[in-house]
Amino acid sequence: MFHQDSINIRKESRNNIISQRRRDVIDSEKLQIQEKKIYQFSDLQQALNNPNTNLLDLCIIILQFLNDDDNSHRAVDIVLKNDHQMMRLLQSRNNYSNKVLCKMSNCTFDQGEVLFEKFQLQLYLTQMMKNKEFPSDVILGIADFSSQSKDIRNFFIQNGINEYCIFYLSMNQFHKQIAYLYQSLFRTVFDVLPKEPYLQIFQYLISTQVDYQSDLMWGIHQFYAQYTMREDINTNDKQELAQVLLYTPGFLQIMQTGLQSTDYLLIISALRLLQKFFQFCNMDLIPVFGHDIKQLLTVCKSHDVQMAKMESLRLLIYIVKKHQYCPLISECFDDLKVIFNASVKLQQYAAELFNKLDLNSLTEQQRRELFQLVLGTIESPQLDIERIRSVFGIILKLMDFENEYYEWPLNFIHAQQNHQSNEVGIDFNEI
Repeated sequence: MFHQDSINIRKESRNNIISQRRRDVIDSEKLQIQEKKIYQFSDLQQALNNPNTNLLDLCIIILQFLNDDDNSHRAVDIVLKNDHQMMRLLQSRNNYSNKVLCKMSNCTFDQGEVLFEKFQLQLYLTQMMKNKEFPSDVILGIADFSSQSKDIRNFFIQNGINEYCIFYLSMNQFHKQIAYLYQSLFRTVFDVLPKEPYLQIFQYLISTQVDYQSDLMWGIHQFYAQYTMREDINTNDKQELAQVLLYTPGFLQIMQTGLQSTDYLLIISALRLLQKFFQFCNMDLIPVFGHDIKQLLTVCKSHDVQMAKMESLRLLIYIVKKHQYCPLISECFDDLKVIFNASVKLQQYAAELFNKLDLNSLTEQQRRELFQLVLGTIESPQLDIERIRSVFGIILKLMDFENEYYEWPLNFIHAQQNHQSNEVGIDFNEI
């Protein structure tokens, strides 16, 4: 009798699997046919208004709009106004409805509040986590939904998102989706920041990174930045975490790629993370990153994004704070001259850098070129108080360093007071 029951159970299970596969084939064929049709918002409204619309048909129509960046938010608005159809989507728990709900997570702030408070999408996604259903879509859905508010981020952290991701990473799955999730989660400050789960997650991601370096580097940068901000964590722990990351196999490769990248998110996050390392790590990092920094400045001088140039100068300022005598600046001097002339804001950062630098780091020729660079700035027809303030300290430093620079600034100041101060409104007593 028991043997027969076992046979019947296996037979029933086999029949269910076959039936499900047939339905999947039919649905897939139907999907391919319907995907060729271009739907209008009137079609979406009509499908929503009919309480008995086939759920697959409804999902296909909604997905077309959700996959269109120009129309997705309007589509979410329309769907959210239909409580009946929203509940059908939440209760059906099939592949298509799940795709709809996860894609709806990429919504506006107001729509996110409705999904959180009225339809409690977070509970749906958490149940999908517990059931290990549709993990790829669920991870991306949580990533987008978490970007809506700190409350939503905290909800998923408290309900096991770290453990969920570690489970799949340990099975070597969904690295790209998880990297995207954690760059989203770390967009605001956490109330509690235990080191171990996040370090474990990032070490998994570092070990297998392929095509998600931007998201991964941004997540690591935000994680370390938050960790070093916390007053309840001592300096030794902050230094230790930097060293652990630096010794993680594959991490230096990501940093080197980031520092030479033209990808905005990747280069900025790599620069800011390296700034933090120079700020908190007691290792001598110049032998490790010196060549990459020189390459970085070569890339940055022709980089379209001014932010990359600015962050490069901020990095050098952190370096010079630790190493006032820094031959690296001499080696990068030609690139720094180009960056110096790029904008007033960059001049201010460059001036701070040279003001902190031991001028013995430069050759005699480079000091003369620096003087000419400053001279050209002050003699510019676009003279203003900020430009003079940004470079005046360098003039004084050069005057202290070598007597031959002494007379020109005094003559220049007298000339400017006599001839230009009324035009540009500069009071040299303010400088």
